[in-house]
Amino acid sequence: LNKCLNQFITSFHFENMGDIWMQSWINYHDSNQVLQKHNHGCPLHGYVSIQPQHTETVFYDIKGNEEYVIKNEVGNIYLSLGYRVHAVRNLKEYDGKRITLGYDLQTGQFNTNNINLIPMVI
Repeated sequence: LNKCLNQFITSFHFENMGDIWMQSWINYHDSNQVLQKHNHGCPLHGYVSIQPQHTETVFYDIKGNEEYVIKNEVGNIYLSLGYRVHAVRNLKEYDGKRITLGYDLQTGQFNTNNINLIPMVI
């Protein structure tokens, strides 16, 4: 999965942006725990749908209006800007867990105490 994700990310030609740093995590939620509106502090954010159940991810414009929706399907990989406010919406009831791998990317040189960010080996 890491190799596939690295290939996907580097296909966006970040060569002129310097080093790429990544942090990742697993979202593992019941249907009543899906993610509410939020954004991310890194410039780029994405996720891999592992077991998305019957959900979609809704993205909002700066006024809080729905801008676009992504239907979450097994194997889909998403990457966009980190500041985009988004939330997960259930399309119907489901049993089991909704599982996605979320990740944030930081490019170039930066000063931080965030030890969660690790360099990507390309």
